[in-house]
Amino acid sequence: MNFNDLLSLRKDRILIASHRGVSSANIPCNTLESFSVALSQGADIIELDVTKSIDGELFVFHPFMDFPHLRKLIPLQLKTAKQIKRIKYVNNDLTKTQYGISTLDEALEFLKGKCIINVDKFWNNPQLIVKKLDYHNMRDSVIIKSYYSPNKINIVKEIASDIPFMLMMRNKIGGIEKELLSKGVNLVAEELIFDNLESDLISNQHLDFLHSNNLLAWVNSIVYNYKDIISAGLTDDRAVLGEKDEVWGYFKEKGFDIIQTDWVKELQEYLN
Repeated sequence: MNFNDLLSLRKDRILIASHRGVSSANIPCNTLESFSVALSQGADIIELDVTKSIDGELFVFHPFMDFPHLRKLIPLQLKTAKQIKRIKYVNNDLTKTQYGISTLDEALEFLKGKCIINVDKFWNNPQLIVKKLDYHNMRDSVIIKSYYSPNKINIVKEIASDIPFMLMMRNKIGGIEKELLSKGVNLVAEELIFDNLESDLISNQHLDFLHSNNLLAWVNSIVYNYKDIISAGLTDDRAVLGEKDEVWGYFKEKGFDIIQTDWVKELQEYLN
C-alpha cells in the first residue's frame, strides 16, 4: 500500500491507525505479532517506534520503555544488536514470552504492501531510517511527523521531501501549512491535539481548511497518560466502557479522517 491507496480508501470511510499494533495478554506491542493482529482487525495504518542499538542497528522498540516491556534496566541504546536479538519481551504479567524484538528491516518487509506505517521516533535517527526506507523501496508507504521546527523541516527538505509528512498541532493554529506546502515538504496530514472541544484546531473552519487543501485530519483516542489530555478527554477507555457514540461517533461526525486507537477491532466494528 502507498499513500495514494490510503487516500482512495478515505473516500469511502474513516481510516484506522493502530497504536503500536494490537497487544494484550501474551502478545506484546511493537512486535510483528501485534501488527498481524492489527491488520486482521482492520488497521489501515500501523504506528511503530524505532530505537538504535549502540552499534547502529535499528530496532522496533519504544525508547526507554525497557523495564515495563522487557524487565531490563539497561536501555537498548546501550546494547549491541547481537545482545538485543537475544532478548524476549514480557507479557502483561511480566512473564517472559517467546517474542523477540524485531529489526526495522524485518518490520518493513512484514508490513510492506499491507498498510501505511507511521514511523514514530523518526527524529532520533532520520538519516538511518530514510536509508532503510530506500533499501526497501518504501518512501511512499510511511508517514513521518513532528511539531513545527525549522531544523526538522530543513531535514525533511534535504533527505525526505517526497515522504508523506504530518504536522503535529497542539491547541493553537500555527498558520504555517501554506509555508510548508510552498517549501517542498510533502505535507499530507495534521495530527490535532486539543485540550477542549472549543479549540480552534477542531473548529469547522480549520477542518474545512485542511480538507480544501487535501490534508487529512488525524485524531487520537489512545491514552498513554491519563493526565495528559490530548483529545479533550474523548478516549478509548470511555469508548469501550460504553460511550462509543460520545467518542468515536463525535470524531466521525466532526469529519476527522484518521482515528488512532488501541482497540482496532472495536473501532472497526463501530464504524461499520
